[in-house]
Amino acid sequence: MPQTKKRKRGSGRSVNTKAAAKPTHHAANGDAAGPSAPPGNVECPFQVQYTPQSNPNNKKNKKRKSSVSEEAPEGAEASPFSKELTRPYQIRPQKLWESMKKYRNFIVGDETFSLNEFVYVNNTGVDEEAETPIEIETTFWVARVVEIRARDQHHVYLRIFWMYWPKELPGGVRDYHGRSELIASDHMDVIDAMTVSGKANIQHVEENDDEPAPTEFYWRQAFVTGSKKLSNLRRNCVCQKFRNLDKALIGCSNSKCGHWLHEDCILEDTLLKTHKRLVAGDTETRTEKANAKPKVQKTRDGAELNDGGKDWTCSFKASLVVKDKPGSEDKITKVALSDLRANKGGKDDKEHDEDQTSSWEEDVVCLACHEKID
Repeated sequence: MPQTKKRKRGSGRSVNTKAAAKPTHHAANGDAAGPSAPPGNVECPFQVQYTPQSNPNNKKNKKRKSSVSEEAPEGAEASPFSKELTRPYQIRPQKLWESMKKYRNFIVGDETFSLNEFVYVNNTGVDEEAETPIEIETTFWVARVVEIRARDQHHVYLRIFWMYWPKELPGGVRDYHGRSELIASDHMDVIDAMTVSGKANIQHVEENDDEPAPTEFYWRQAFVTGSKKLSNLRRNCVCQKFRNLDKALIGCSNSKCGHWLHEDCILEDTLLKTHKRLVAGDTETRTEKANAKPKVQKTRDGAELNDGGKDWTCSFKASLVVKDKPGSEDKITKVALSDLRANKGGKDDKEHDEDQTSSWEEDVVCLACHEKID
C-alpha cells in the first residue's frame, strides 16, 4: 500500500491539471467535448485523452447494434455513476501509466483511502474567510477515486471522476439545487495523491416521495461535459418541475389524488389567494387601478417593500409549520401567514391591534384536487 506525506487541508499542492473552474481535456479526433491542456506547470505527468465512440448507425456496427446500449462502449470502462457518463478513454503516456503497480488503497499521513471513495482535493482558490461547515467544504474540489497506481511512495497517482458544485456548472446554480448538492460528471482526470485533503461523505439520493432531506452532501444528477447537459430528475407537483431537496414535498391526503406538491408552489398559491381576498377585493374599478400611480408598500418600521417583486409577496409572508394534530399522535402541516402592510383593512394604526391580526394560520390545500390536506 503506497504511502504519502500528510498535508494540512488547504495547504497542500493543488493539482495543476485542474484550474479554478474544472478544465476540459484534449479533444481527440475532433471531439467537440474534449478538454484543453491545463495552463501553467503540470506536475502530474499523466493526461486523460478521450477517444471517439463508434457510431451505432455505421453499417459495420449494425450487427452489434442491439448490444450497444447494454454495454460500455469499446475501450471504455463503465462509469461508477451511470451508463450515460461512460466514455472511451486512454491515459497518456500509456506505457508509463501501465508500468505502474495497481493498488486498492493509499495512505496520506495517518488516513487510509480506498477505491470508489469520495475525497476532497486541494483547491488554489480556498476561501480563508469561510465560516459555516458548508462554506468551508465547498471551497474544496470533490472527486471519486476509481484507480490507484504508484511507482513508489513519492509517486502515487489517482484516476478520478470530478464532482461538480452547482456553481461550477455552465449557467450556474439551478433553482432546484440544494445547498449540500453535488453533481456527478464524466470529467475524468489523473491527479497526484498529495493533493488529497481528506475523505468526503457523499450520499447518492434516489428520489422517493417520502424520503427525508439528506443530512450530508449528496448527488442525484449527472453532468455530461461533452454536450454540457444535465440528466433529468423526477418531476413533481402540478408545475411538473424538479424538486429542491432543501424544501418540503407535501403529499395530498386524498387517496383519489395522490399528488406530491412543492413547498414553494403551495406557499405561492396561498399568498396569491390571500392577496386577492384581502387586497384585490376592494372597491376600485379596474380602470381606476390601471390609471393609478403604483403604491409603495412599507413595513411597520418604514422599509419599502415594492422592489419590483410580486404584489402578494410584498404584502404577505408565508411559511409551512408542522404541528401536533388535535386528538392524535400524528402531525399536521399548516401555512403560517403574516401581513407585512403598514395599514390593513383601512383601519387607523392607533386603533389596529397588530398582535391579534398580523399573523394567522390556514389549511394546506392541494393544488391538484383542491381538497384540504390533513
